[in-house]
Amino acid sequence: MLKRKDKEAIVKKLNQEIKEAKSVIFTDYKGSEVNEIRKLRKELKSENISYNVFKKTLIRIVLKNLGIENDIKSYKGPIALAVSREDEVAAAKIIAKYA
Repeated sequence: MLKRKDKEAIVKKLNQEIKEAKSVIFTDYKGSEVNEIRKLRKELKSENISYNVFKKTLIRIVLKNLGIENDIKSYKGPIALAVSREDEVAAAKIIAKYA
């Protein structure tokens, strides 16, 4: 269980990442095999794209802080974010290969 300080640090970091991002992609990784996720992360990392799982509540707080309207709680299942600061379409292309 994360402590409040940890959650605040995550929100602060994610807030900065999304603010500087050229693209942010929400993904549902449920049902994916561990090896597939490992390959996906490795390929995304090679393109300088971060890929992390966050609690929906923390994502909702970050989006609200940035003035982005989104009903994140309506998404079913776990959510991972792919955040790219350099290329607007690289993350989408890579994730599409694994979809």
